[in-house]
Amino acid sequence: MMTAVILQNYLMPEPQENVAQQVEGGDGVAPVENTEGEAGEGEIVSGEAAGDSPADESEAETAPVEAPTRIFADEFVTMGSLNPDGSDRYLVTINKRGGAISRVELNVRDTNGRYTYRDLIWEGGYIGCLDPEDTPEGVRIRTVGDGTPAAVAGVTVGDFILSVDDEPITSADDFEDYLENKTKPGSLVKITVNRNGEEKKFEISLTAKPIQVIRPEQGLVDD
Repeated sequence: MMTAVILQNYLMPEPQENVAQQVEGGDGVAPVENTEGEAGEGEIVSGEAAGDSPADESEAETAPVEAPTRIFADEFVTMGSLNPDGSDRYLVTINKRGGAISRVELNVRDTNGRYTYRDLIWEGGYIGCLDPEDTPEGVRIRTVGDGTPAAVAGVTVGDFILSVDDEPITSADDFEDYLENKTKPGSLVKITVNRNGEEKKFEISLTAKPIQVIRPEQGLVDD
C-alpha cells in the first residue's frame, strides 16, 4: 500500500495550485519580496517601462534629414582671357549648374590689336558677356571674363547695373538693347553699379565683339 502511494506521488504529483495552498496564509499566492528599485502600488514607473525605450531613441536618431539646397550664387566660371596681347587664344565660359560649356570666344588679333575674327551681326560695342540677370534687387552681373572691357575697368560679378550713360537700366534686356543700338566699337560709356550698397561708377572703352565658336542657345543655356 505504501509503495503504491509513493509511486502515485512520483508519477502523478499534486497540481501546483494545491501546493500553493499549502504555503503560509493558504490564499494560494506566495509572498514576493519587493526589491529596491521596483515600483510599488501607486508609483509611476519610469525609464523603459514608461515607453522611453532604446527603440524610441533609435527611431529619433535615424529620422530622415533633408539634404541641403545648393545655391549657385555665381553659376558661371571663366577660363582663359581676352587680353589685348593675345597671349590667351580663348575665353571659355562654363555653366557650373551642369558643367557645360556656355561659350567660347576667340582671342585672335592682328598686328594692330584688333580681333581677326569678329561678330559681324552685332553692330554695337562690346563690354564683355556679362550674362545679366533680372532679380528683385536689380539687374545682376553673373559673368566677368578676364581681359574684357568690363574686367579691365573693374566691374565684378555680383554688381547690380543701375544706369548706362545716366540712362536707368531696369532689366537685362534694357542693358543689352542699349549696348547693341546706342554704342559702337570704340565708344566710351559710363556705367553705374551698386556693389554691396555702395554706388560705383566706371568709364569703359568698348571694343568690337569677338566671334563665338560656341554660343548659348537663347532660352536654354543662359536663362
